[in-house]
Amino acid sequence: MVGMDEITVSRLMPTKELAAYLQIPERTLEDWRTSRVQRGPRPIHLGKRVRYRLATVDAWLESLEAESFDTAQGAA
Repeated sequence: MVGMDEITVSRLMPTKELAAYLQIPERTLEDWRTSRVQRGPRPIHLGKRVRYRLATVDAWLESLEAESFDTAQGAA
């Protein structure tokens, strides 16, 4: 059996809360989520509800930061 100290739990955020966290409109997240091409952080569908794992969002932001840095370095 797994002990509680061995479980990593990441907070789940609804679309409205994530939009506030990212300072973008909720509609942008909805557009990203329904796009045929993967855009934005990966959502989790819990029945009819959509949630975003905070750790996944932060990893997505870090990947954007790395891409921005790599692009800037290539342009210099």
